[in-house]
This record gives sequence, structure tokens and C-alpha cells, in this order.
Amino acid sequence: MKNRCLSLLIIGLTLIGCKKQENLKVDETSTKITNDVSKKDTIGIVDKVEEGVLTYQLSFKDSIVDGFVKYISKEPLLANELIEEYSEKLTESDRAHLKNILKNNPRFNVMFGSLPFLKNSIYIAGYEVVYKGQGLSYTIENKWNDILDEGYGFAESRIVPNSSLNFKYKKEFLDSQTLQVNITEDKFDRQDTGETVVVAGYQANKIIYTHKPSTLDGERVLPLSVVAYVSKAFNPVINKVMPFYVNESAGVLKLEIQMTNTADLNLIYEANTAVERKVLEPETSILTGTTLYEVKDSRDVIALGMQLSKLIIAPRM
Repeated sequence: MKNRCLSLLIIGLTLIGCKKQENLKVDETSTKITNDVSKKDTIGIVDKVEEGVLTYQLSFKDSIVDGFVKYISKEPLLANELIEEYSEKLTESDRAHLKNILKNNPRFNVMFGSLPFLKNSIYIAGYEVVYKGQGLSYTIENKWNDILDEGYGFAESRIVPNSSLNFKYKKEFLDSQTLQVNITEDKFDRQDTGETVVVAGYQANKIIYTHKPSTLDGERVLPLSVVAYVSKAFNPVINKVMPFYVNESAGVLKLEIQMTNTADLNLIYEANTAVERKVLEPETSILTGTTLYEVKDSRDVIALGMQLSKLIIAPRM
């Protein structure tokens, strides 16, 4: 009787052990399936930023040159006096460095003086985007609607008082490069590096554009190369209001721009912050100028370009 009970106990323990082992295998299989599904669900999925604010900074790679441009922005009409004042604040070696760069780049003012070094903010509201920028001598605001395929802007001189205007335009005005430099594949070779980096908290793909030496663009100075970092989290509509327009299928978060063979003069245009939130009405509204120009054909493009060239100018140095 005792042996029979002992046998039954052993059989019972064996069955319990098998059951636990079976449950363990089921749990492990379930966990593996759950993990695999989780990984599969997240691969390649990017949450789109439908509404928010991007704050960019435009700067020179060289801190001495960058400080120089920012310093004279305090009073563009007194650029030459401020150049002397800034130089006196530098060490002897930094002063010689700045003098050498300016001497070797006599077109410095023409190439860089009208770029928006002081302010670069982009407000996103679906397929509508608003850019608000400020250069050494001007303020500009530009709204583009990708559904209506039209834009509305404002420009004002910081030098000449009471000189401001509004303008309405279509896509043809974007193609004219009046407000920006267009980086297009007819003038640049495009290379997708397959590399990714994080910019303002978002994954961005690295694309290299190299200027084709055989192509010209009238009197406009095109970059030698542009490295663009683009993120699928942002609608490419934001690219259309930037000072350098790269026609990518994802939003540009950073640009590295080589304008000359002097590496210290390379430009960096980068989103420092990217905030997903509701934009406010004042952020998307455009200031009112004293005159309105409406672009309907190529003649209007030329006329508006002439008016804007009187406002968006490089201060004399």
C-alpha cells in the first residue's frame, strides 16, 4: 500500500512538472511573438508633425566670422564703425585671421550680406507654413499654402524708414529664386548617403548635393555643395520658405552649405528646437505693408524682384 501511494505521488509530480514546462514554453513563445510584432510595428513608422514650431539658426562655421556678422547687425548703417569696434575686441591672432578671410574673399558682402542671420522661425499648420526671418538690413515674413499653391508675404527694410510691402504669388515666383536659392538636380548631383543623424530630436537622412561645374545660373552665386539632413516627420512644404530651397520629399532640418573654397565661410542652417504644438493666430498672421504687389505673370515677377532688391540688401562694409 505504501509503495502504491509512493508511485502515485511520483507520477503526480511528474505530470505537474510537464505541465509547468509546457506552460513555460507557451509563455516564451507568446513573449517572442509579442516582441517580434512590436518590432515589426515600429520599423519605418514615423509620426508626422502636423502642427508645430521650428526655430533655426543660420551661422558661419568659423566663430570669429559669425561673431563679426552678428556684431554689425546691431546697426547696419554704421557697419564700418562696428567692424573697427569688433576688431578691437579680438586678440591679435583672431584679428589677423578675420582680416585675412575678408581680404581673400572680396565678394563676402555680396555673397553673405543679405542672408537672414538674425531670425529664422517656421510655423507649421498642416499644409500651410509661415516663415519669419530677419537679416542684417530687413525683416521678412512668408506664408505658403501647398493645397492652394499660393503664397503671401511681407518685407520691410531695417535701414530705410517707412519702406515695406506685401506680395501675393504663385509657384512661378518660387521658381524665380527671388527669395531663396534653389538647389535642384539640373544644377546639382544628388547623393543619398544612407546615413542618419539626430537633429532637434528627430532622425534625419543625410543627402549630399554637389554643384555641376558646367552649369550656370545667371549672375546668382550657387553653393559649391550642400549637405541636407531631411526628416520624414516633417512635411516638405517647410522647405519652400527656407533661404535655401532643397526639393526633397521630406522636411529639411539642417543644411551645411559650402559657398567658397574657404572652409571657415561654410554656412550651417540648423533647427535648434522643434516643438509639436498648436500654433497661435499671431504666429501665422503676416504683417501689413504700405504697398501690395500681386504676381500674375513673368513681368510681375521681375517687377516684384526689383522692389524686394531695394529692401533685402547687404549693408555697406
